[in-house]
Amino acid sequence: WENLTFESIFEAHNDVFKLMRLFFTEGRLFRIVGNHDMVYSNQDYVAKHLYSYCDSGTEKELPLFPGITFPEALILEHQKTG
Repeated sequence: WENLTFESIFEAHNDVFKLMRLFFTEGRLFRIVGNHDMVYSNQDYVAKHLYSYCDSGTEKELPLFPGITFPEALILEHQKTG
């Protein structure tokens, strides 16, 4: 693995995570566990690394995806036809 810690991934893709946060705060971000991120099936890991982050400029802990979960699958339902 090139990046062994979430912090290095977050720093490298900070803009992407902040964009995903916009979707999350609007209730429009859905993530599922995939073969490259099986660690997200561990809710303790998710809580530690994804609920918040430390802003490098202010050194303050800020919310990122508080309460996010990573199910194994999603069931989508068409609004009109069910």
